[in-house]
Amino acid sequence: MATTQSLVLIDEIGGGTDPSEGVALSASILQYLKDRVNLAVVTTHYADLSSLKEKDTCFDNAAMEFSLETLQPTYRILWGCTGDSNALSIAQSIGFDRNIIDRAQNWVEKFKPEQQQERRGLLYQSLQEERNRLKAQAGKAASIHAEVMSVYNEVQSMFYWEEISCFLIIICFPWLTQH
Repeated sequence: MATTQSLVLIDEIGGGTDPSEGVALSASILQYLKDRVNLAVVTTHYADLSSLKEKDTCFDNAAMEFSLETLQPTYRILWGCTGDSNALSIAQSIGFDRNIIDRAQNWVEKFKPEQQQERRGLLYQSLQEERNRLKAQAGKAASIHAEVMSVYNEVQSMFYWEEISCFLIIICFPWLTQH
């Protein structure tokens, strides 16, 4: 049970699961802890969790400094920073094929939280535009349908009266058909 006197240490929160569920679960756990403890030190590779600081001043970010020359952590804490994974830099320095690095970099760019938000915004805007376009088309279709039904009913009523007239003529003048 966590209290205000507890020190909570969590390494790689939400790891080992689907990333979107891991981020969601991690954010939920951190929100829970925020209301119960005075200090929690949590490590993660989920960049999305760094945005908690922007929404709530109870959260802060820090990163472990890493030397790309030695490929080792320097063990200096960089307060207020979000860390980089450096996986691509390390892969490049140990000789991965350049095509693999370039393709991976393209994927990284696609999945950065800011760009995900931008894409979500563009997707939402696109969906709203499509919705409005479909609503307009549905309105036009409803109008055309009403017009067609009006013409149909008018034509059907003309045929209906002709059939009744013929029927009535036969009924009213049965002697015309007899010899």
